[in-house]
Amino acid sequence: ALSYIPDGCIIAMDSGTTSFELARLLKEKKNLTILTNSLHIAIELGMNTNHMVYCIGGLIKNRELISTGFLAANFMDHFSQIDIAAVSTDGFTIENGLEDYSVDMGILKKMIIEKSKKVIALIDHTKFGIKAFYKTCDSKRINILITDTKTPSDYIDRISGMDIEVCIVNPEKE
Repeated sequence: ALSYIPDGCIIAMDSGTTSFELARLLKEKKNLTILTNSLHIAIELGMNTNHMVYCIGGLIKNRELISTGFLAANFMDHFSQIDIAAVSTDGFTIENGLEDYSVDMGILKKMIIEKSKKVIALIDHTKFGIKAFYKTCDSKRINILITDTKTPSDYIDRISGMDIEVCIVNPEKE
């Protein structure tokens, strides 16, 4: 995912372990502006980079340390455009796209995606075929899908045929 993020861009990152791992690598980039609802990501970037980091305000969900709710959504109204949304998901199907179990998180993620020029979906093999509660993004809105080698090949074939760039990463070599 790092190779798809140019220096000097505005990137929005949602919460999640995959997003956090990407955040740890962003110190290699220059002059980024980053929006995130994850306190873990905000702290990681704030302590280890010179990037401009905005922590999306709102209700902090217990034990998850992420912000959600109407205040987080209102925060996003102040930004006119985002270059890249790097988002994870609770579930993904070809028919429904990205889905989340949390409506609050889904609403925020949907706003981020709507303001973004490009969407990079970070989806490991365990999320394929899972139907969650709230639809955040149609499959056709995804520009780049990054997944691992354990993702079923039928999904890869169908997604590749939808004009979505697919990048398969071997997690054991990373």
